[in-house]
This record gives sequence, structure tokens and C-alpha cells, in this order.
Amino acid sequence: MPLRWVYEPYLTNYEALLLFNALMNHPDVYYYKPIAIAKREETGMKYRYLCIAIPKDNPFISSHFADIEVYKPRLGAPYVTFLYRMEFDHLFPHRILDI
Repeated sequence: MPLRWVYEPYLTNYEALLLFNALMNHPDVYYYKPIAIAKREETGMKYRYLCIAIPKDNPFISSHFADIEVYKPRLGAPYVTFLYRMEFDHLFPHRILDI
């Protein structure tokens, strides 16, 4: 599996725990629910999670998809290397259809 992303539609308990631990030190106003994963072996392991970001306590902000990359060194704790918010509002504008 070196240097190639392997995509999977499910997560193991270990992979879900890695994401949870990496996000503990990343303050945010969203909960992230992972729905798919990609992983790649390097000097450690890189993981990319496709998540649904759900607002924690603010009903005035909307949910969205997020792409979160986590790096897990061979020795050490996992950490977030990037978090990308995926917006689709411009692709699917809200409109009322006359039927």
C-alpha cells in the first residue's frame, strides 16, 4: 500500500478512535461524523476522512461535508494536518420548482 490511497466505505473502531483523538486538540464548533476513509502508508500512516460536520450548539449554522486529514506517526499521537470544508450550495441552489 505504499504511496497509494486505499479507499474504504467503512471505518474500523481503531480508525474512528484515531479521528476522535486527533480532533481533541482541534477546537471547533462542529461534531464530525465519519462516513468513509482513505489511508496511505508513509513513515507513519495518513488517513483522510470524509465526514458530515454537525453544529455542536449553534442552531443558526448549517451542517456540511468535511475532508479531514490525520497523520499518525509510528511513535506518537495522531494529529490533524488539514480540515477542508466542502460547500455544495453553489452547485445546488435552493429554488422552488413549478410543477
